[in-house]
Amino acid sequence: MPNENNDTNSKRLYSFIKTKQTDNIGVAPLKSNGAVYIDSKEKARILNLQFANVFSVDRGDIPSIKTQYAEKSINNIDINNEGVVKLLNQLNPYKASGPDNISARFLKATSTVISPALALIFNASLAQQKIPDEWCKAYVTPIYKSGKKDRSKAENYRPISLTSIPCKILEHIIHSNIMNHLQSNDILSDAQHGFRKSRSCETQLITLINDLAKSLNDASQSDAALLDFSKAFDKVNHRKLCLKLEHYGVRGNLQIWFRNYLSNRSQKVMVEGKTSDYIPVTSGVPQGTVLGPLLFLLYINDLPSSVQCKIGLFADDSIVYNKITSLVDCKDLQSDLDALTLWSKEWERTWNSTQKNARF
Repeated sequence: MPNENNDTNSKRLYSFIKTKQTDNIGVAPLKSNGAVYIDSKEKARILNLQFANVFSVDRGDIPSIKTQYAEKSINNIDINNEGVVKLLNQLNPYKASGPDNISARFLKATSTVISPALALIFNASLAQQKIPDEWCKAYVTPIYKSGKKDRSKAENYRPISLTSIPCKILEHIIHSNIMNHLQSNDILSDAQHGFRKSRSCETQLITLINDLAKSLNDASQSDAALLDFSKAFDKVNHRKLCLKLEHYGVRGNLQIWFRNYLSNRSQKVMVEGKTSDYIPVTSGVPQGTVLGPLLFLLYINDLPSSVQCKIGLFADDSIVYNKITSLVDCKDLQSDLDALTLWSKEWERTWNSTQKNARF
């Protein structure tokens, strides 16, 4: 049986080593429009513009959703004090605060005292379909992408968002209720293994390897295309996401709450204690939130319905493959790739240009 103390010590040692690596030196002087900026506030501004540059613009069209319309719906959620206390007591006291500066340590230490007030606020938010302004804001910390060579380019940094911890408590409750609705009505695609309980990239790989092994045992050929979305979370169209929420049964007060939750969002970047101005977040599932991954799953949930061959989803990565016994099988795979391209255009998604093909 493994020694838990040794495992903990190993993790602490690894974390200490990471802090000493050269990748953790913060943000280097940044180049922009031919100039070099060393001022922290200017670096924050440049990075915020870079992060906002990936947001998409709504074209106004309304594509069709290929999966079945959910007859049953979830319209309201009742929140009780006991559930709030339980979530507060599970908080990591060292978790960083969001823009409202309400710390996890404070919330956990005062859980029994503050939980009735929070439950009241949460229920009022859902009933009135309104979100406190601070809950729609995010502090963004830029992290250098390991492997990139030029630290002076803003595009070589990725954003890590900090959002309100009380809002995350409410999101946990909403997430749990919506997931129960999706599972009880068998709404989520079986091809999706990302961000799901009892599933993972490993379980998807097991399914894939099993299919390929069967093909090899039959002395057959299998062709596959590996695809991944470009800026998968950032380019989700808010209006189209709300259409899919309604399609999958998130309706009534909860539907309106989500519309407000997604609108009027903003972010600012923090660099070395200095911050940029806030910039509107016009697209994407909110990063640094509990609901973000679930919303992304719902946005791409009808993707597998576009294909006839086998498909596996690893959250925002996917693989389409087919057993090849004739020219017809090759044409079927190409037809599916064409269908996925059409789907991506309709739902304002783009595939990375590094698409890979494989033959087994």
